[in-house]
Amino acid sequence: MTPEPMPEVVQLTEAGLAIGHRTVPLLSGEVHFWRLDPAAWPDVLDRVVEIGLPLVATYLSWRRHETAPGVFDWGETDPALDARRFITLCAERGLSVHLKPGPWICAEEPGGGYPDWLTAHTAAMALDHAGQVVYGFDQPFLHPTPCYRTDWYQQAAQRWLAAVWHQLRHLVYPNGPIVAIQLDNEPSFAFQDAAYFADYHSASVAAFRTWLADRYRHDAAAWRAAWGLGSGGGTAGFEEAGPPQPGAARRQLDDWARFQEDSLIDHLAWLWSIHKACGVEAALPTVNLIPDPLHEMPLRHGRVRERLGERLAAGVDHYYEPPLAWAPIGILARAAATARAAGEPLVWAPEMMAGIWRTPGQAVEYPDPQPAEEAAYWGLALALGHHGFNWYMLADRENWQFAPISADGRATGFAAPLAKLIALLQVEPAILRGRPVAPVAVYWPRGDALDAYSVSGTMRQPDVPWADPARRAAFDARVALTDALLEAGLVFELWDPEVTPQPPDGVSCVLTIDGDNAAPAPARPVGEGLPEPPVRLTGAPAGWQALAVLHTTPEGKWLVYLVQWGDTAAWDALPGHLMLEAHPGVLPAGGHWVDPLTDDALPAAGPLAWSVEAGPGHRVLTWHS
Repeated sequence: MTPEPMPEVVQLTEAGLAIGHRTVPLLSGEVHFWRLDPAAWPDVLDRVVEIGLPLVATYLSWRRHETAPGVFDWGETDPALDARRFITLCAERGLSVHLKPGPWICAEEPGGGYPDWLTAHTAAMALDHAGQVVYGFDQPFLHPTPCYRTDWYQQAAQRWLAAVWHQLRHLVYPNGPIVAIQLDNEPSFAFQDAAYFADYHSASVAAFRTWLADRYRHDAAAWRAAWGLGSGGGTAGFEEAGPPQPGAARRQLDDWARFQEDSLIDHLAWLWSIHKACGVEAALPTVNLIPDPLHEMPLRHGRVRERLGERLAAGVDHYYEPPLAWAPIGILARAAATARAAGEPLVWAPEMMAGIWRTPGQAVEYPDPQPAEEAAYWGLALALGHHGFNWYMLADRENWQFAPISADGRATGFAAPLAKLIALLQVEPAILRGRPVAPVAVYWPRGDALDAYSVSGTMRQPDVPWADPARRAAFDARVALTDALLEAGLVFELWDPEVTPQPPDGVSCVLTIDGDNAAPAPARPVGEGLPEPPVRLTGAPAGWQALAVLHTTPEGKWLVYLVQWGDTAAWDALPGHLMLEAHPGVLPAGGHWVDPLTDDALPAAGPLAWSVEAGPGHRVLTWHS
């Protein structure tokens, strides 16, 4: 019998990565081999295998490999830069590799990975509205950010990526373990993508004029009318159009934001074209988006997928500052709802916090993360609908602490909860196919985000002269609404009519905020007959939080996610048990909850109530009827 031919490319499916004739869950851990002693690589990778992860993710730092234009070091001078050896060690252990060559990587790396000789070329750097060079946010490493459209930057980046694949092409699927390639990193001009910060370089302005001409069908009069230029605009044509300045009219800002979005995606598409030209198109392209405080501005998840094609894995990076609070949990929920609305096969966190960034000597005001608290954060991500993760970092290194694996390859206290989670996913694979039962949708028009974008700063410059809290009010109210729904135990969907004309399937109502006079039916303000949560977890003491989320799978299976977190100093004083309660009519009759890791049934405390052991972390139970 003739064997089936090997599939030509890696695909993203609802179950993970389809690699050849096997499907691998999209679960990986970040290991920066070039920051570790090469003698420790085998031990670190052995711990990865013990934890149970099938993939390793790693950056390549352009600045370390190309020390001068055209001068490369792939381990000949510094053994820690021997990428071929590290990737080969992964392959020997059956580990696949997600390679992330930038050009920009952030990674708490000087220059974000850009070479010093690159950022010293001032003529190719991005400019802000005042004509000043844009400096990205990478504390304590601030660096100029290139204009992606300049010939000099493009030639340098193309040379770098060609050098990468000259070294590593033979290690790419189907011949080797590299199965995915990340396009740049957190595309945002190094977190300087606010309305008036980037990019006003002449190359970008020229592209903006071309973009405007296309948008207005080369009708300059229509453009002038749309921008409110009126008679003051005279007979100016597109060749005289300029990017908006602070205080610009909304239509000008809308055009500018959409152009910025297209510019970032153009850059990603250009990078993918280089990879394909180098013969590595069988690997899966990936994009990681920042958890921007301004959700989906200026870069929208769905737009990335629309422009780059269906064979793409895209997701949002997630971190929190201890102690765990509702604000970062709300970001988890909004990111998951957005991915579902964008039609992602699965919701993926390209960076899921494990440990924390700590620069040596840096004074911080927050406490150290705790294994149980981080486990709760991971459990919340699962509960809110994430089905793929890259734990960042999996191994400690410079500027990082409290990862599951130490820099010399030992398991730390954070390894056990991660290994337990991976074991749970292996025992009950339905967890990675479930979808949270979301009774409500929140009306989420893009205009509110645009207004907030027009008056906000960035991570590096949060306070700007054009700040205006009133312009942010509607956007902030929607964020507060989604956070309040979570605290009430209600998972939600987001509905932007610009994305889908009808509300998501399965919701019983669409929630609005005061002033949403234009909201489409069936919308109603908060407080008018909110549905009850399908399940509740009650009895948490003061200083503690608990969340229960019900999931259902395409096969009709029911699961419940139980997460508890709070004051670490009070762990020993927690009550013995909390109460899980189900709303009548939600679950099939005559069943009970079972822990798939132990096969133990949850003790019943009433017809629709069960006793749950109190304690930090998370559990997932399946319904047996």
